[in-house]
Amino acid sequence: MRRVSGGFFQMVSESACPTCNGMGEVIANPCSHCRGEGRVQETEDISIKIPAGVAEGQYLNLRGEGNCGPRGGACGDLLAVIAEKPDDFYTREGDDLHCEIKVPVHKLVLGGTQRIPTLDGGEVQIKIAAGTQAGSILRLREQGLYPLNKRGDRGSLYVNIGVEIPKDLSREEKELYQKLAELRHDKETAQEESFLEKMKNLFK
Repeated sequence: MRRVSGGFFQMVSESACPTCNGMGEVIANPCSHCRGEGRVQETEDISIKIPAGVAEGQYLNLRGEGNCGPRGGACGDLLAVIAEKPDDFYTREGDDLHCEIKVPVHKLVLGGTQRIPTLDGGEVQIKIAAGTQAGSILRLREQGLYPLNKRGDRGSLYVNIGVEIPKDLSREEKELYQKLAELRHDKETAQEESFLEKMKNLFK
């Protein structure tokens, strides 16, 4: 304890003893490993349970898994901060998931079904309506992430529809595509001219 006086004021400050560090006793012959603290620094791998719905930046408080206090003091807590590992297929937005799939051209034109993987390790079959455009987004309810500790409704899975352009066409397939191009020529030409006319009117 230190007392300081000056004029009309008096201040008292307290600090731990520099010799015993506030422990009240001094070890004459401290251990060469712990240097009298009764603890040594070690690294240990532990397994922790990750609750459903936990997100980037949140943390888990593991009681008693932190550093131990000196001379038999209680152990502190370990704070495990969550960092999400990027996935090659899914991206996360809250409890919702987003993914993109490539659908063959004929399915987009004529309609059909497409199987996609789910977060549970299974798969679900989605319906592709005839005339579906690339960039369309389909929503699958209850196929996203569970909320934290499963308190509430499960999120959705949003499927962004892309188009798969075939590269390994056989001779017969190329002939069919050529025939289709000829059949569609007049309609596509009319659509092209209509688009160009609209763009020209924008600059008048």
